Formats: sequence, C-alpha cells, structure tokens
Amino acid sequence: MWSTFAGVILAVVVILAVAASVWWSQVRPWSSVTAKSVLVVLDTERTIRGILVARRGPFLVIADAEVMEQAQSAGAVGTMYVERDRVQWMQVVS
Repeated sequence: MWSTFAGVILAVVVILAVAASVWWSQVRPWSSVTAKSVLVVLDTERTIRGILVARRGPFLVIADAEVMEQAQSAGAVGTMYVERDRVQWMQVVS
C-alpha cells in the first residue's frame, strides 16, 4: 500500500514540475523586456512606440504609447492593448 501511495505522490510531483516548466518558459521571455521602451511593428505596418508594462493573455500592454506612421506621431496617445497575434516584430530601444 505504501508503494502505491508513494507512486501516486511521485506522479503528481512530476506533473507539477512539467507544468511549472511550461509556464516558466512562457513567462520568462517577456519578463526581460517588461518596463522597457519598445517599438512594436504591427501587421498593418503601423508602429507603436511606448513602454511595455505587461502581457495580459493575448495582449501586450503598452504605456505612453504613440502610433507612428512614417516616423511621425499619428494621433493615439496613452495606454494601449495590442493583440500579440498582430505583432510582426518588436525592438527594445532602452
């Protein structure tokens, strides 16, 4: 009976370790760029300049955001939620 219980405990520990590893691999890359100034180029070829403050589900949260078109500010200023699927690439500038 003890060996069955120990086997179940071992299986649970392994499953939790794998789940933690998968979660950490998703979180870690974003933590290195959070709170840094970024340029985000969207699939619409617009660029957003601002400070990446968080990743919330399918969104990037960018504070002090400015939409740029051909290196000129094009209006929208403030905090923006950008769908990660729309991002072509992102450059950390500070």
